[in-house]
Amino acid sequence: MNAEGLARAKQFLRELIDRLPQTHEAIQVLAVLFIKLLALDQATLQLASQVLTVIGSLRPGKPKTLPWRLGLSLVDVPLRRLAKLAEFTGHKDEIVRRGALILWEGLIDVILADKEHIYFPSDASKWQRIRSLRLDWQRGLSLISDADNTKRRQGITLLSLSHFPVTDIVRRTELLTAIAQAQAEDEVET
Repeated sequence: MNAEGLARAKQFLRELIDRLPQTHEAIQVLAVLFIKLLALDQATLQLASQVLTVIGSLRPGKPKTLPWRLGLSLVDVPLRRLAKLAEFTGHKDEIVRRGALILWEGLIDVILADKEHIYFPSDASKWQRIRSLRLDWQRGLSLISDADNTKRRQGITLLSLSHFPVTDIVRRTELLTAIAQAQAEDEVET
């Protein structure tokens, strides 16, 4: 994509941010476009707060799963940009932080889903690079003890791509307790 095409795509993303209806399907489109542009251009990170605010403002209720198409773009995002995007999980603004947690939960699901490897047999090394990305385990740990089951699940998911100290018996017990609670609440909901 040339500079003019990239500028138009970013303008389209800005318009989506401003005019997009607050539906789960629309948020998926926004997330896919954002990740695609992030793969192409470092400056797209300047729009991260706005994108994450839209995602974080989404009404709770429906599952916030992201489409497998996200994986097509995710493998091309340089690790340095993904690491910068990961920093938003600790953002001072609650809505931006919530949006980052929702986005990373979806991204991690894409990263860890075995079915995604079907689409990238020649790009296995790219997937390994993404899997090597490590998030702040303390942020995930702070979420697993939350009373809200959604936040607890997000914490569990974040820990899957972190340097969580699994040899620490106390912390491992906290994680296992949170997993059991989240699973029990999921069973009650269904």
